Amino acid sequence: YLAPEGRWYAEVGARFAGEQTRLSPGDLKDARICEDARHSGVLQAPCDGTPAFLVADIRTGYRFSRSIRADLAVTNLFDSSYRRHGSGFDAPGVNARLSVTAQF
Repeated sequence: YLAPEGRWYAEVGARFAGEQTRLSPGDLKDARICEDARHSGVLQAPCDGTPAFLVADIRTGYRFSRSIRADLAVTNLFDSSYRRHGSGFDAPGVNARLSVTAQF
């Protein structure tokens, strides 16, 4: 949403991926995908792949003047536990970021 006077905005977004279970022979040997959660460095057999996920985000901002604006973003709004396929890293939980921008 963009307010008619253009001073503030709000947006809602989502990121998602389906489950990744059709794995190539290389994926089956990749610890970032098939590592056993209880034993670091040990491959899981059989490998389950990467589960599906859905993550919601919200952003808003306000322009105080031509040169000063503030933005607030809250990502992973519902604190979903997820991992991008092949990344090897679990995503962070809820994250909030407030920024103020001044242009001269």
